[in-house]
Amino acid sequence: MVVKTVSTIKWLKNISLLFALIFCVELIFGYSGTMLIVKGVAIRHILFIPTIILLYIYCFVYIKDHNIKWFAIKDKNAVFGSFAVLDWAVLLFIISTIVSFLLIPRLYSGDFTLAKSEILDSLCMLFLYYPIRFLIAWQEISFKRFEKFILFCVSLLAVLHIILYVGQTINNGFIDGYFAFLKALSGGTAQAPGSVLGHGGYPRVMYSTSLYLMVGLYLLLKKLPDWRIFHYVLWFLFVTALMTTMTKSLWYGVFIGLVIFTLCYLFNKIINKEKKAIFKWLLVLTGSVILIAVLNFTVFNGFIDARLANSFVSGADAQITEAESPDNSANSTQKSNKDLDYEGSVISNNIKIEQTEKLLAAWKEHPIFGVGYGAYLPDYLRSEVSPFAYEMLLPAMLFKIGLFGVAILFFTVAAGVYMAVKHSRSQRVLLFAWLFLLLSFGFCIQTNPLLLSFNGISIVLYILWCAWEISEGKNR
Repeated sequence: MVVKTVSTIKWLKNISLLFALIFCVELIFGYSGTMLIVKGVAIRHILFIPTIILLYIYCFVYIKDHNIKWFAIKDKNAVFGSFAVLDWAVLLFIISTIVSFLLIPRLYSGDFTLAKSEILDSLCMLFLYYPIRFLIAWQEISFKRFEKFILFCVSLLAVLHIILYVGQTINNGFIDGYFAFLKALSGGTAQAPGSVLGHGGYPRVMYSTSLYLMVGLYLLLKKLPDWRIFHYVLWFLFVTALMTTMTKSLWYGVFIGLVIFTLCYLFNKIINKEKKAIFKWLLVLTGSVILIAVLNFTVFNGFIDARLANSFVSGADAQITEAESPDNSANSTQKSNKDLDYEGSVISNNIKIEQTEKLLAAWKEHPIFGVGYGAYLPDYLRSEVSPFAYEMLLPAMLFKIGLFGVAILFFTVAAGVYMAVKHSRSQRVLLFAWLFLLLSFGFCIQTNPLLLSFNGISIVLYILWCAWEISEGKNR
């Protein structure tokens, strides 16, 4: 009977983790999550539902099988007795999200359908935090093996980014053809994204899944002292893939994260007098700059430089200059495309400034709790399909969840930082890499409405789970 019970528990664990891994694969390669529709239901939802149900069932079975108490304040092995500040912070954030989803919109005659469209998926994803967190604490998950699997998947994603960019550069219909092929494989049910063009007509391989490239960099940084040849290859692969996104927010997010990582890492190595480690990292950074410069003047036709130069242009005084070369020359075409990118950047930056002003003005009318998810400015729509979607994250969050909701969000982040820092004395490089991922993602989403999505929330959860992994690592 005991053998049968053990076998059942082991089977339940394996099937739960298998669904979780398949769900991760779909998140990384599934784009918007609608690459396969089964009887009107997206494949992402079909995978998510059994994943979260099985994980919770396994946790409940494990608790019963190991006689773990639910409530025991002084018992650190008890479920709620083992709750750390981060666990309470996440619970508080989930509760505040439910209030901003179900209660606050009703007070201001909000549209429940829009609120559901904006936040329901993200809210459901947040509940994944607890089963994985406990499986980490119980050492039922091999985080190292999981991260090797994720690194492999994200490396394939980086290769796919490069292939799509090069293919689109050679043939304008390459990306659309790629998605048409995937749609055909799904039996024609896929709701696939299409090609994305920049203001100058250049291709961009930027989708919500592109955020996982930052995770790839993090997984390499945490192993920095022990890099082998293939780690260097993967690093430059990820750098190249990042360039194909042609997305300034992603670039600047990674840049800020790397600056903080570098300062912390070099300071630590200087104190420990590890000259070889210092030289190796500076060499990697130098190689990265050289690679980007070479790519800029070859594959990307100078658009990396142009995009960066146009980062902060705005205002009515910004002008487009005419190309000096004859219209039929290659230089004229290139100059014209860069002019178009300049003009598009001006328009985009002006929109962000105006959007921030309007959102903050609306927030001041309900500063404490906001007006709830699904809310939008009737006289300022950025999307007819998703009127609640705004690029400027912080002003939009203030408008929707108010100071109280934003404060809880920052408290959750602070709790994660506290947990990671508190238990990282012997894992400094791991801590620095974790800070890189946190800051890179945090800055990247400030001008992209990517947080409230399956992909965005999955990275938030991963950051929190990594904080737990750092904490639990002290006991292993």
